[in-house]
Amino acid sequence: NLYRSWQESFYGVTRIYRNREGWEIDESIPTNIATSNLVLECSEKVRRLEANMQSWLQPLVDINWQNIRERLAEELARHSSEIGLIIKARKEILWKLPWHVWDLLSKYPDVGIGYSTIEYAKFPCLKQKTHNKVGILAVFGDSQNIDLTEDRQALNNLNNTESVFLDEPNSRELIKKLRDDRGWDIFFFAGHSQSETNTGRIYLNDRESLTIEQFKNSLTEAISKGLKIAIFNSCDGLGLAQKLADLHIPIVIVMQEIVPDRIAQSFLTEFLTEYHSGQPLYTAVRRAQTRLEEFTDFPGATWLPLIFQNPATVPPQWNDLVNGNPDTLSLCQLLPLLPISLIISAMVLGVRWLGILQPLELYAFDRLMQLQPVEDKPDPRFLVVTVDEEDIQYQDSQAMIRNGSLSDLALDRVLDKLETLNPTTIALDIYRPTGFHPAISHRLQQDDRFFAICKIQQFEDNKYIHGVAPPPEIVKQRLVFSDVPVDKYDIVRRQFLDMTSSNLSDPCHTRYSLSFLVAQHYLFVEHDIEAVHTSKKEWQLGNVVFKKLNNHSSGYHQLDDAGYQILLNYRRNNSSQPIAYSISLKELLEQGISESIKERIQKPIILIGTIDRSYKDDHLTPYGKEISGVFLQAQMISQILSAVLDNRPLLWYWHSRIEAIWIWFWSITGGVLSITIWQRWRLLLNVFCSIFIIVAICFFLFAYGGWIPLIPPVLALLITTFLAAKKLDFVNKKD
Repeated sequence: NLYRSWQESFYGVTRIYRNREGWEIDESIPTNIATSNLVLECSEKVRRLEANMQSWLQPLVDINWQNIRERLAEELARHSSEIGLIIKARKEILWKLPWHVWDLLSKYPDVGIGYSTIEYAKFPCLKQKTHNKVGILAVFGDSQNIDLTEDRQALNNLNNTESVFLDEPNSRELIKKLRDDRGWDIFFFAGHSQSETNTGRIYLNDRESLTIEQFKNSLTEAISKGLKIAIFNSCDGLGLAQKLADLHIPIVIVMQEIVPDRIAQSFLTEFLTEYHSGQPLYTAVRRAQTRLEEFTDFPGATWLPLIFQNPATVPPQWNDLVNGNPDTLSLCQLLPLLPISLIISAMVLGVRWLGILQPLELYAFDRLMQLQPVEDKPDPRFLVVTVDEEDIQYQDSQAMIRNGSLSDLALDRVLDKLETLNPTTIALDIYRPTGFHPAISHRLQQDDRFFAICKIQQFEDNKYIHGVAPPPEIVKQRLVFSDVPVDKYDIVRRQFLDMTSSNLSDPCHTRYSLSFLVAQHYLFVEHDIEAVHTSKKEWQLGNVVFKKLNNHSSGYHQLDDAGYQILLNYRRNNSSQPIAYSISLKELLEQGISESIKERIQKPIILIGTIDRSYKDDHLTPYGKEISGVFLQAQMISQILSAVLDNRPLLWYWHSRIEAIWIWFWSITGGVLSITIWQRWRLLLNVFCSIFIIVAICFFLFAYGGWIPLIPPVLALLITTFLAAKKLDFVNKKD
């Protein structure tokens, strides 16, 4: 009742204004507003209404209302800069009341108040921006007896805008512009309007007017293309707001009663100034409302502007209008991404399954391996006795009859020298198919620490490549094969644990590799650890299970998975600190084992091998460097021992289903980026950041032994970003 009483007085005051301006002549109305009894009466009603409102909102006996006040007070104290209040009510009179006089808000002058209906819903889909400026469709309707110049100027003063002005358009022109494919961020109307039963009407010119119902379809289309704010800087706009609520527009700003020109113009200018400067929409409206109190000849003017909000949406900031607001991403925008991302992910997975991506994935594997930190010290469990060209010449100069790179006499003397270290295991990584001199043959037969090698016959290019037989004196239990699996360009990224030849003519009849059997022997002798098979027929030493590679394992999809193979996690050392301590044959025979070596290693594994290039026993590593076969065997043995005894991680990989989800996730990410970021440079920047995140995750997991897909998710991300942007037409066509 108090509001309606004020409303009647305010109408009287505005009639005085209209009479003074000359567009409504009534000689019975006084022209001196400052001394008008009607203005004084209106001011008194404002005072009474605000006092009554404050009293009504005070704490009451009602415990529910008290709980609301207390909770709201807590939230305001913690987050006042982030809060806007929304009053939801069924009756429009409750929207009109001056809620901003609430005593609870006295400490928070920037907390704005909006209104909504009880029932609301989010518009099913809002198209993202396709331009980098705020699109404003400004309609200046029937301007009879009102001045719209300042409204136009206020809009013209805004930066980063593309404004289209329609002056007294006909309905067809308005509807056509609303449906423009470019989309609008703000719809602005200035002119005459009024509320009618359950709707509102705007006057386009002196001949034509429209109710919201008459152009709701074009408004709905504009909303679907990104319209976020409608501003009606005209009289009696509450009916407009109510009808627009049914269309699910995010924000509507109207004047709830008849409004004089200068009040409407002042509010628009103040609001746009604050909003454009970066203030939240609610704060900008609240500040503009407060500044209307300067119009003392219009008591209650601060009540006139009203925000009508759809609570299912987030009020956009000005920068959101410029750049697009990712918070507006809706389910209907994600739905088209699902088939696109699924198809692209399936294509990437299919290409990967065929092995087409294997070279790229192995290249990425090498780069990740190269980025791993250097392990400063050699593995103290090893000593490598090397034979090079100088050692061969030394043997010849000492009249040692050689059978290959190492004479039997030299080997016998080497074994004598090594006894001072009390070695646990000795492995000769040199082929000796013709056996040994009888003088040393008996010694090697009796020494259960000594292991000798052979080479398994390989089937390559539709023919068998001859193997190399083992020394006949060595019992089968101490025979091992020295073969290593190689990838394209002879790079070694894997190692054998065991392999059984199916060729009966193969001279190398042993099941175990040098690295596996030597490691088993060392672990059993020194730590009483035996190799066992798990229920899945996988090798286990201690608590460590060695995962067998198959034809489709992580980046491998053209893998010859013969035998039992595992990935090789190299122990990376710098050039001055190789994988193991080493000593040359000549140095060992002439000087013996130095005291420094004796202090560092005890009961070691001794590997004896040739490092001379003429014997063609060099292999490429993922580091891009060649390594001699004997040091490669040391790497393989060290991997097994370090995993079992030192908890050093073996290389592992995900199940193919998890890899598929990982790739699909990044495909969806690319699609989301394409529909939420329309500016090309920002899209490229975010795609680059996403790729960096993929690489960082892969690098981090690789440090803990995890080899997860890197190239496939990057491809899925890039392809989906491009195709989704093209299909959904959300990428700007110009920079």
